[in-house]
Amino acid sequence: MKEPKDNEYITGKDAEMVYDNLNNKEVKNMEEDKANLDSWEAYSGSFLKAEDVDSEQDAYVPVSVSSIDDGGKMKIRLHLERNGVKKDFDLNVTNMKKVRELGFESPRSLIGTKIYFIQVQARDPNKNIEVPSLRISKVEKI
Repeated sequence: MKEPKDNEYITGKDAEMVYDNLNNKEVKNMEEDKANLDSWEAYSGSFLKAEDVDSEQDAYVPVSVSSIDDGGKMKIRLHLERNGVKKDFDLNVTNMKKVRELGFESPRSLIGTKIYFIQVQARDPNKNIEVPSLRISKVEKI
């Protein structure tokens, strides 16, 4: 597809494509993206939720850790695995304080450990209601 010039319209086959002027790149048309729209799986998210934890004995192993920018605030994201299922978990202040109290000197020191969670009710600051949440109960070195 050619780049449109000022006051120029794209017609025909090129009109089916969406052009992203901000990044100066072509993006997929809807037909190419249709495979992703045939299932909810690609959009269900990979974050560990309270309903994912069946028992306080369920251990999740951090396989890696990263730092993410969440609207100007830096957060620590653990990339967890349990029984071949991968989930992400962002450490909030409470959970970060807990792992520090347990003697872990850095986020990277959690890699390869076993993390156990308990389900609690916590206030969602955006909705101002109590919602199911997860707290780290213990961390074991393997």
